[in-house]
Amino acid sequence: MEDSMKENKSLKAAALILAGGAGTRMGGDKQYMLLGGRPVLERTADVFLQSGLFSEIIIALTPENEKKHGSYWKMRGVKTAAAGSTRTGSLINASAMIESAPDIVAVHDGARPLVSVQIIKECLDKAFKYEASVPAVPLKDTVKIVSKDTGCFTGTPDRASLMAVQTPQCYKYGLLKKILEIAADGRDYSDESQILEQIGVQPVCVRSDYRNIKITTPEDLLIAETLLRNSSY
Repeated sequence: MEDSMKENKSLKAAALILAGGAGTRMGGDKQYMLLGGRPVLERTADVFLQSGLFSEIIIALTPENEKKHGSYWKMRGVKTAAAGSTRTGSLINASAMIESAPDIVAVHDGARPLVSVQIIKECLDKAFKYEASVPAVPLKDTVKIVSKDTGCFTGTPDRASLMAVQTPQCYKYGLLKKILEIAADGRDYSDESQILEQIGVQPVCVRSDYRNIKITTPEDLLIAETLLRNSSY
Protein backbone atom coordinates (compact mmCIF):
# COMPACT_ATOMS: atom_id res chain seq x y z
CA MET A 1 0.00 0.00 0.00
CA GLU A 2 1.14 3.57 -0.39
CA ASP A 3 3.37 5.21 2.22
CA SER A 4 0.67 6.55 4.57
CA MET A 5 -0.85 3.08 4.94
CA LYS A 6 2.55 1.41 5.31
CA GLU A 7 3.47 3.74 8.14
CA ASN A 8 0.64 2.41 10.32
CA LYS A 9 0.42 -1.35 10.01
CA SER A 10 -2.22 -1.46 12.74
CA LEU A 11 -4.78 0.12 10.41
CA LYS A 12 -7.77 -2.12 9.74
CA ALA A 13 -9.90 -2.22 6.63
CA ALA A 14 -13.13 -4.11 6.01
CA ALA A 15 -14.63 -4.91 2.62
CA LEU A 16 -18.34 -5.06 1.88
CA ILE A 17 -19.10 -6.79 -1.42
CA LEU A 18 -22.66 -6.20 -2.58
CA ALA A 19 -23.92 -9.16 -4.61
CA GLY A 20 -27.68 -9.02 -4.30
CA GLY A 21 -28.57 -7.78 -7.79
CA ALA A 22 -31.35 -9.57 -9.61
CA GLY A 23 -29.46 -9.67 -12.91
CA THR A 24 -32.54 -8.59 -14.86
CA ARG A 25 -30.52 -7.19 -17.78
CA MET A 26 -28.35 -10.31 -17.84
CA GLY A 27 -31.31 -12.67 -18.02
CA GLY A 28 -30.00 -14.59 -15.01
CA ASP A 29 -27.91 -14.47 -11.85
CA LYS A 30 -24.86 -12.49 -13.02
CA GLN A 31 -23.00 -13.10 -9.76
CA TYR A 32 -22.71 -16.80 -10.54
CA MET A 33 -22.33 -16.68 -14.31
CA LEU A 34 -19.01 -18.11 -15.39
CA LEU A 35 -16.12 -15.85 -16.33
CA GLY A 36 -13.10 -17.77 -17.50
CA GLY A 37 -14.63 -20.93 -16.07
CA ARG A 38 -15.27 -19.49 -12.60
CA PRO A 39 -18.24 -17.64 -11.08
CA VAL A 40 -18.01 -13.85 -11.36
CA LEU A 41 -18.47 -13.34 -7.61
CA GLU A 42 -15.71 -15.78 -6.73
CA ARG A 43 -13.30 -13.87 -8.97
CA THR A 44 -14.35 -10.61 -7.33
CA ALA A 45 -13.91 -11.91 -3.80
CA ASP A 46 -10.56 -13.50 -4.62
CA VAL A 47 -9.02 -10.13 -5.42
CA PHE A 48 -9.94 -8.88 -1.95
CA LEU A 49 -9.00 -12.11 -0.18
CA GLN A 50 -5.64 -12.40 -1.86
CA SER A 51 -4.75 -8.72 -1.40
CA GLY A 52 -4.09 -9.22 2.31
CA LEU A 53 -5.47 -5.75 2.99
CA PHE A 54 -8.66 -6.62 4.88
CA SER A 55 -9.34 -7.80 8.40
CA GLU A 56 -12.78 -8.98 7.36
CA ILE A 57 -14.78 -9.41 4.17
CA ILE A 58 -18.57 -9.50 4.09
CA ILE A 59 -20.67 -10.42 1.07
CA ALA A 60 -24.37 -9.53 0.75
CA LEU A 61 -26.11 -12.46 -0.91
CA THR A 62 -29.66 -13.17 -2.03
CA PRO A 63 -31.49 -15.78 0.11
CA GLU A 64 -31.14 -18.29 -2.72
CA ASN A 65 -27.39 -17.81 -3.00
CA GLU A 66 -26.95 -17.80 0.76
CA LYS A 67 -28.62 -21.21 0.87
CA LYS A 68 -26.55 -22.56 -2.01
CA HIS A 69 -23.19 -20.97 -1.30
CA GLY A 70 -23.16 -19.77 2.31
CA SER A 71 -21.11 -22.73 3.56
CA TYR A 72 -18.53 -22.16 0.82
CA TRP A 73 -17.96 -18.57 1.88
CA LYS A 74 -17.79 -19.53 5.55
CA MET A 75 -15.11 -22.09 4.71
CA ARG A 76 -13.11 -19.32 3.06
CA GLY A 77 -13.39 -17.03 6.07
CA VAL A 78 -15.90 -14.69 4.44
CA LYS A 79 -19.01 -13.60 6.31
CA THR A 80 -22.34 -13.31 4.53
CA ALA A 81 -25.25 -10.94 5.02
CA ALA A 82 -28.75 -10.95 3.61
CA ALA A 83 -29.06 -8.78 0.53
CA GLY A 84 -31.73 -6.11 0.73
CA SER A 85 -34.35 -5.39 -1.89
CA THR A 86 -32.16 -2.45 -3.02
CA ARG A 87 -28.43 -1.71 -3.13
CA THR A 88 -28.86 0.57 -0.15
CA GLY A 89 -30.59 -2.18 1.78
CA SER A 90 -27.74 -4.56 1.03
CA LEU A 91 -25.23 -1.98 2.24
CA ILE A 92 -27.10 -1.53 5.51
CA ASN A 93 -27.32 -5.28 6.11
CA ALA A 94 -23.69 -5.95 5.24
CA SER A 95 -22.39 -3.09 7.39
CA ALA A 96 -24.31 -4.48 10.38
CA MET A 97 -22.02 -7.54 10.23
CA ILE A 98 -18.81 -5.54 10.73
CA GLU A 99 -17.11 -6.60 13.95
CA SER A 100 -13.56 -5.30 13.80
CA ALA A 101 -14.21 -1.53 14.15
CA PRO A 102 -12.11 -0.85 11.04
CA ASP A 103 -10.47 2.43 10.17
CA ILE A 104 -11.69 2.22 6.57
CA VAL A 105 -14.49 0.36 4.82
CA ALA A 106 -14.40 -0.48 1.10
CA VAL A 107 -17.75 -0.99 -0.64
CA HIS A 108 -17.52 -2.93 -3.88
CA ASP A 109 -19.87 -4.31 -6.53
CA GLY A 110 -19.87 -8.09 -6.68
CA ALA A 111 -20.11 -7.85 -10.46
CA ARG A 112 -16.76 -6.03 -10.84
CA PRO A 113 -14.41 -9.02 -10.90
CA LEU A 114 -11.50 -7.40 -12.74
CA VAL A 115 -10.64 -4.71 -10.20
CA SER A 116 -6.91 -4.62 -9.53
CA VAL A 117 -5.22 -4.74 -6.15
CA GLN A 118 -3.45 -1.50 -7.07
CA ILE A 119 -6.75 0.36 -7.47
CA ILE A 120 -7.98 -1.06 -4.16
CA LYS A 121 -4.77 0.04 -2.44
CA GLU A 122 -4.98 3.56 -3.82
CA CYS A 123 -8.63 3.93 -2.85
CA LEU A 124 -7.88 2.80 0.71
CA ASP A 125 -4.92 5.13 0.94
CA LYS A 126 -6.85 8.16 -0.31
CA ALA A 127 -9.75 7.42 2.04
CA PHE A 128 -7.31 7.28 4.95
CA LYS A 129 -5.87 10.65 3.98
CA TYR A 130 -9.05 12.45 2.93
CA GLU A 131 -11.94 10.54 4.56
CA ALA A 132 -13.52 9.25 1.34
CA SER A 133 -12.44 8.14 -2.12
CA VAL A 134 -14.17 7.00 -5.30
CA PRO A 135 -12.50 5.42 -8.35
CA ALA A 136 -13.55 6.77 -11.73
CA VAL A 137 -12.62 6.93 -15.40
CA PRO A 138 -13.11 9.68 -17.99
CA LEU A 139 -16.11 9.32 -20.27
CA LYS A 140 -15.35 8.12 -23.78
CA ASP A 141 -18.62 9.24 -25.38
CA THR A 142 -20.29 12.62 -25.65
CA VAL A 143 -23.14 12.89 -23.14
CA LYS A 144 -26.44 14.59 -23.95
CA ILE A 145 -29.23 15.85 -21.70
CA VAL A 146 -32.63 14.58 -22.82
CA SER A 147 -36.03 16.01 -21.90
CA LYS A 148 -38.26 13.52 -20.08
CA ASP A 149 -41.28 15.27 -21.57
CA THR A 150 -40.34 15.53 -25.25
CA GLY A 151 -37.61 12.90 -25.64
CA CYS A 152 -35.47 15.52 -27.40
CA PHE A 153 -31.90 16.47 -26.57
CA THR A 154 -31.69 19.78 -24.73
CA GLY A 155 -27.99 20.23 -23.98
CA THR A 156 -24.46 18.89 -24.01
CA PRO A 157 -22.49 18.95 -20.74
CA ASP A 158 -18.74 19.50 -20.87
CA ARG A 159 -17.36 15.96 -21.05
CA ALA A 160 -14.07 17.08 -19.51
CA SER A 161 -15.81 17.67 -16.19
CA LEU A 162 -17.62 14.30 -16.12
CA MET A 163 -16.40 10.94 -14.87
CA ALA A 164 -17.91 7.46 -14.77
CA VAL A 165 -17.65 6.19 -11.20
CA GLN A 166 -16.71 2.67 -10.18
CA THR A 167 -16.02 0.77 -6.97
CA PRO A 168 -14.51 0.12 -4.44
CA GLN A 169 -15.72 3.32 -2.85
CA CYS A 170 -13.86 3.73 0.43
CA TYR A 171 -14.80 5.60 3.59
CA LYS A 172 -13.52 6.10 7.07
CA TYR A 173 -15.72 4.02 9.33
CA GLY A 174 -17.19 7.03 11.13
CA LEU A 175 -18.21 8.58 7.83
CA LEU A 176 -19.82 5.34 6.70
CA LYS A 177 -21.95 5.40 9.85
CA LYS A 178 -23.19 8.87 8.87
CA ILE A 179 -23.96 7.58 5.39
CA LEU A 180 -25.97 4.71 6.86
CA GLU A 181 -27.97 7.06 9.07
CA ILE A 182 -29.10 8.97 5.99
CA ALA A 183 -29.61 5.76 4.01
CA ALA A 184 -32.17 4.71 6.61
CA ASP A 185 -34.63 7.16 5.00
CA GLY A 186 -35.72 4.31 2.72
CA ARG A 187 -34.57 5.77 -0.61
CA ASP A 188 -32.55 3.66 -3.02
CA TYR A 189 -29.35 5.53 -3.83
CA SER A 190 -27.36 4.64 -6.95
CA ASP A 191 -24.29 4.42 -4.73
CA GLU A 192 -23.31 5.59 -1.28
CA SER A 193 -21.13 8.42 -2.57
CA GLN A 194 -24.37 10.08 -3.71
CA ILE A 195 -25.26 10.48 -0.04
CA LEU A 196 -22.04 12.38 0.62
CA GLU A 197 -23.37 15.22 -1.51
CA GLN A 198 -26.13 15.73 1.07
CA ILE A 199 -23.65 16.25 3.90
CA GLY A 200 -21.12 18.32 2.00
CA VAL A 201 -18.32 15.75 1.83
CA GLN A 202 -16.35 15.67 -1.42
CA PRO A 203 -14.66 12.30 -1.96
CA VAL A 204 -11.28 12.24 -3.67
CA CYS A 205 -11.34 10.93 -7.22
CA VAL A 206 -8.99 8.01 -7.78
CA ARG A 207 -8.12 7.60 -11.45
CA SER A 208 -9.10 4.03 -12.26
CA ASP A 209 -8.97 2.05 -15.50
CA TYR A 210 -11.50 0.74 -17.99
CA ARG A 211 -10.80 -2.90 -17.12
CA ASN A 212 -12.69 -2.44 -13.85
CA ILE A 213 -15.91 -3.15 -15.73
CA LYS A 214 -19.25 -3.87 -14.06
CA ILE A 215 -20.93 -6.88 -15.61
CA THR A 216 -24.52 -5.77 -16.22
CA THR A 217 -25.44 -7.00 -19.71
CA PRO A 218 -24.46 -10.05 -21.80
CA GLU A 219 -22.15 -7.81 -23.82
CA ASP A 220 -20.27 -6.88 -20.63
CA LEU A 221 -19.56 -10.54 -19.94
CA LEU A 222 -18.08 -10.93 -23.42
CA ILE A 223 -15.89 -7.87 -22.87
CA ALA A 224 -14.76 -9.19 -19.49
CA GLU A 225 -13.86 -12.54 -21.06
CA THR A 226 -11.66 -10.74 -23.58
CA LEU A 227 -10.02 -8.63 -20.87
CA LEU A 228 -9.39 -11.72 -18.77
CA ARG A 229 -7.74 -13.58 -21.64
CA ASN A 230 -5.48 -10.64 -22.37
CA SER A 231 -4.34 -9.82 -18.85
CA SER A 232 -2.60 -11.33 -15.84
CA TYR A 233 -5.82 -11.69 -13.81
